[in-house]
Amino acid sequence: MGLKNIGIEAGAGCGKTTRITEDIIEGLERGDFDIDNIVAITFTRKAASELRSRISLKLQESIGKGDARLEDELKNIGNARISTIHSFCEGLLKERPVEAGVDPGFSVIDETEQGEFLDEVFGEWLKRRLEQNPQFFRELVIDIGKGLKRSEYSYVDTSFQGIVKTALGHRELDLFSPKKPESPNTIIKQFIRTCRDLKKQVEAPKLSDYMDNYIQRLQVDFTKNQEKYFAGISGYNPRTLGGASSKDLRDEWKEVCGEYVDKIKYAIRYPELKRLYENTNKEVMDFIAYYREAMRERGVMDFDEILYKTERLLAEHKGVRDYFKNKLSYIFLDEFQDTDPLQVKILFYLAEKEGKSADTWEDVELEGGKIYVVGDPKQSIFRFRRADIEMYSTAMDKITGGRKDYLSQNYRSAKRIIKWVNDFFQDRIRKPADGNYQAEYVPLEHYKKSQGDVLFVEPDIASAEIESQKKDEAREIEAKLTASWIKKWTAKGKFAFDDIMVLFKTKNNMQRTAEYLEELEIPYEMVGARSYFGRGEVLDMANLLMALANPLDQVSIVAALKGPFFSLTDKDLYVWRVNGGRFDYRMADENSSYIVGNALSELSSLHRKSFKSTAGTILKNLIDDKGVLASYMASYRGRQKVLNILKAVELLKSFGKIPFCNAVDAFTERLEQNVEMADFAPRTGESDAVQLLTIHKAKGLEQKVVYLADCTSNNIVGNEVFIDNAQERVIYKLNPGYETPEYLSWKDSDMLRDEEESERLRYVAATRAKDFLVINRVLFKGFEKTFVAPFFNGTQKTKTVKIDVSSLTLTPGKKPGEPVPKSTAIFEKELKRIREDIPETLEAAARPFLLVQSPSTAEGGETEIKVEIVYDQASADFRIEDTMAATAGLLAHKLMEIDPANIETAARTLIQNEKAKIDPSELARIVESLRKKDLQERLGKAKTVLREVPLKFRNKDGVHYDGRIDLLFEEDDGWVLVDYKAIIIADKEEEKRVQKKYKGQLQIYSEGLKQVGINVRECLIVSC
Repeated sequence: MGLKNIGIEAGAGCGKTTRITEDIIEGLERGDFDIDNIVAITFTRKAASELRSRISLKLQESIGKGDARLEDELKNIGNARISTIHSFCEGLLKERPVEAGVDPGFSVIDETEQGEFLDEVFGEWLKRRLEQNPQFFRELVIDIGKGLKRSEYSYVDTSFQGIVKTALGHRELDLFSPKKPESPNTIIKQFIRTCRDLKKQVEAPKLSDYMDNYIQRLQVDFTKNQEKYFAGISGYNPRTLGGASSKDLRDEWKEVCGEYVDKIKYAIRYPELKRLYENTNKEVMDFIAYYREAMRERGVMDFDEILYKTERLLAEHKGVRDYFKNKLSYIFLDEFQDTDPLQVKILFYLAEKEGKSADTWEDVELEGGKIYVVGDPKQSIFRFRRADIEMYSTAMDKITGGRKDYLSQNYRSAKRIIKWVNDFFQDRIRKPADGNYQAEYVPLEHYKKSQGDVLFVEPDIASAEIESQKKDEAREIEAKLTASWIKKWTAKGKFAFDDIMVLFKTKNNMQRTAEYLEELEIPYEMVGARSYFGRGEVLDMANLLMALANPLDQVSIVAALKGPFFSLTDKDLYVWRVNGGRFDYRMADENSSYIVGNALSELSSLHRKSFKSTAGTILKNLIDDKGVLASYMASYRGRQKVLNILKAVELLKSFGKIPFCNAVDAFTERLEQNVEMADFAPRTGESDAVQLLTIHKAKGLEQKVVYLADCTSNNIVGNEVFIDNAQERVIYKLNPGYETPEYLSWKDSDMLRDEEESERLRYVAATRAKDFLVINRVLFKGFEKTFVAPFFNGTQKTKTVKIDVSSLTLTPGKKPGEPVPKSTAIFEKELKRIREDIPETLEAAARPFLLVQSPSTAEGGETEIKVEIVYDQASADFRIEDTMAATAGLLAHKLMEIDPANIETAARTLIQNEKAKIDPSELARIVESLRKKDLQERLGKAKTVLREVPLKFRNKDGVHYDGRIDLLFEEDDGWVLVDYKAIIIADKEEEKRVQKKYKGQLQIYSEGLKQVGINVRECLIVSC
């Protein structure tokens, strides 16, 4: 590799992680740098963990080949800065908290927590400001018509809170103020002159008279009535006056008038707009200051604050910048296309040439051989997370001097997929003439010999029958289509369920597809969707609760009637409505002769009970009375559904004895906020399953079959607030009619950027496929504006498969009949097993979605291992008077790690460095006791010796373990794991007890090591 600044653009599936790993290993082997003074930054924690594991394995392989010098690098890999950018910056801030102005003990709130925290703080702030500045908010809401909070019915956040959120997410930028125009009178005079020049070209009398009248309107005093003046000058369309011969002149007239009228309106309104923007900016900045103070008071930081504080630390404290520049010898950065402007600035400050201290990142002179970045601008799809492809392009050119390396050989996808991708994107992904907001396409080269295929899937229905249907109808057909294709191809044995990844542009369309997958008994996992609260059985519970809480909520009432508690059909409800019935249970007749009336009467009774009972109790009793668990148990994934229902009951009970309506609000709030909660599953990984996820979630993933199953989502939605990183400002509008020229200009520009990002999103989706790429097409009114429509406009040949979905319907909920004895016995046995699992499952469900556990607290794994205890009954007590056991143990482990020749001298030095109060001779005595004679002899003969080995891995049950192994060494017949314990063993009984107590921990260690290719033959527990 050599020490130089390197920039690599790697196409999808072209082995960029492998390249980074190999180049890091190569640099370590040559001695260009040490593992503990480089930085390797990745986009996700998972990617960081994978990179660390790959480096560990490569180092282990190198050591196995006889390169003993790399043993220290492997031993120190636990100190390597291989992490996400946020974790890396968190470390910098905590290392220099005084200069950064932060509490060194701050904690980090993730994106989910940050959303809740933001809503809480915004509510506090808004209440205070409404009292302090009612005039501004009255004008904002009543006169301008700006909502304070986001509407639940809008995809784009146009509210005042939307401006606040965007500004907060770019807190390093300024809020723009309208640019002062020329005076209205000056513009009007220019306009009149232009109109008169155009009029000179007119020969038709009627058109000439029309222009004369318009010019007179321009000369009216606009100060008397602005709105009337605006209405007058807006009427500049002469229609067909002057005939066909004057068409070109009329078109020129309208174009000129449109441009000048906008200028005049803005110039006249400028004083008002300037005041409105100044006041709005003041309030937004007041909130940002309030929010940051709230974080400081609570001792927390969100991800954006961490980046902001780090960039300010390095920009403003050049001594600190020099300190970190000297400390870090080389910086590796993966997924560079997803890097945001603050991250670029941080990177450049840390890679600045020694002895230089630029004031801005643009002026930074880079050190030669300090930066290594890898990215693919064609996969830049995170604008909503601040990623800026234009800044990426500028930074990449500065790093490489325009001499980028390219990786274009794709190791992932089959030949036909690669050819199809190249043919489709080579003319669609092109660098535009007016900027760097799109990449230049670099064709992929196939490596795999397999052919693979690309398929279009359509319903077997004539186009004329469906091309005018509504979007909701198309969405229903598409869900059937997706499920039917998967059923057909998996039934043939062509693919397993877990070979298939179904992608959606947005997660809104997942649930319907999931319902048809369940109907066809196809197992699935919804990745990143509403894993628990999006399940059908949970929504059934929610619909019932909302119906009982609010007699006026007819949508929930109808859903509850159709759900499993009453199992009414659409026909039942239709007949009821035609005969004059209403879905209002307050007027229900207990003696109704129709089933809908009886059901409404029952809802009315439950509603009255809700005044005196809790939501958890009512739901539990109703479940028992209706036999709902038995009904669900008989369906596909029955046990899973029953557990999810019981979890809903337990969750409601956990709210305590609060009013019924409050409990329902708390429960449904989790649905609306899309809260992540794991399914209620005591066992995981029991069977393979189809994965359902968004394209953004699929970034970095691959699968044999990638099924793009979202042909109803719009291509782009559009933004309302824009980011101008070049001029470091946030651009927004107050409401229609209050747009500024800058805003209108950026709206057009932003639309172009959105269009180009959609191309990149299509590229990411298509390049996830290894063997088969499948794309749905269901025509409907407006299909040409959808995200997938361009796929079908290409000239490349693509196979089309038609599937008949006319007979596929969802089975309505049915009340269970009288079960036969055999069925009853099976159900009771299964229910008993579920109940036995409940305590453990509830506890697991209450844990965080990503469960991280220390091996020392684990109950054990499946690997059977031999565990021996090494102790000396005659040895002295290892305890040291007036010294905490944890302190003595920590220092002893550090001495064991460096394994010094003169223990007492090393102990004295260590104690001085650590500023510990402990007798060096006592510490040396402990270490000598740890160095058991037999063990020392074995270490002397060992092929490999590793100390303080960090171990992070995930087991098959999804538990993430994070621990550190005291000692690991390799003998001729295998590996030996050593764990030091601060215990005294007096006899054989105590030895057996210790062996039993710690065996589980060592089993977990052994399983984790096995994942990286190290098979443990023997485990030793050394008494200390």
